[in-house]
Amino acid sequence: WDAPSHRVIAHVPLLLHPRPKRALVVGFGMGRTSNSIAQHGVHIDAAEISPGVPRAARRYFSEPNNGILDSPLFRLHINDGRNFILTSRNRYDMISTGIIHPLVSSGSSSIYSRDFYEMCRDALTEDGVMSQWVPLHRVPLAEFKTILRTFIAVFPNTTVWYKYTPDFLILAGTAKPQTIDFRDWIARAQSPAVDADLGMDDLDAWSLLDSYFMGPDATARFVGDGPLHTDDRPILEFFGTNLGGMMTTQVENIQAMAPYRESVFPLLHSFAGAAEREYVQTTLARYFEATEKLIAGQAMLAGGAYGEAVSLYR
Repeated sequence: WDAPSHRVIAHVPLLLHPRPKRALVVGFGMGRTSNSIAQHGVHIDAAEISPGVPRAARRYFSEPNNGILDSPLFRLHINDGRNFILTSRNRYDMISTGIIHPLVSSGSSSIYSRDFYEMCRDALTEDGVMSQWVPLHRVPLAEFKTILRTFIAVFPNTTVWYKYTPDFLILAGTAKPQTIDFRDWIARAQSPAVDADLGMDDLDAWSLLDSYFMGPDATARFVGDGPLHTDDRPILEFFGTNLGGMMTTQVENIQAMAPYRESVFPLLHSFAGAAEREYVQTTLARYFEATEKLIAGQAMLAGGAYGEAVSLYR
């Protein structure tokens, strides 16, 4: 159920970038994200604080990560991710943080701070994309909004991507307003290696494009005014003391976001002509309508209303 997390945080930002060549992964984990990046032919630096993690990945997860540790595109750095960014002179077309929940342990929220995002912004190329996985589970709505609000404080041109599971979404932040070259997106997402990797999660070029949820203005309206999570004021470190009722926070978070959902179509350009433009608009409208039911069903599923959720799929 968690597999889409590891792959989609690679594919979305890389497809948003016009010509990605180099990426940084903060937190290697089992290596699935790095493997997905490699399917785009992009060189990867991975910063992992624990040397035991890649050892375990090689021993137990070589099949899921496709032996990425031995890929000529891949370089592993045993280092704290923040230290690596601060001391490296490299600039990256994409930076992706690992699947690290801010509640997991003390200090985990440090990769959700404004200070960390500022470091990442300075390490990105001109067209670089910052990719942040954000959990919907075990995060109360107020703190969920704090996470998004902090991200857009540094990356105001942020798009939100969601529909894969009830448990997470992706933030894609850039220095410039985002647009999507439709024909380039389709061509690259349908390349054999990328298409096969997307297919592992029953996704393809069109369904991934439809996972766009909202743009900068809608995101800003959704989160509203409020506190930011910073190194000096790490407020996310203190919300997890009472777990009562927190196991199903994704229901509240999904339902709160739902009214702000937007179509990706206004971001698209570079159609072959008027006929293709109309076809794409019509096709994405059908996807959008179906995904509305999917999102409602995911909220039901997260809340334990399994029968009602299944009924929406019939």
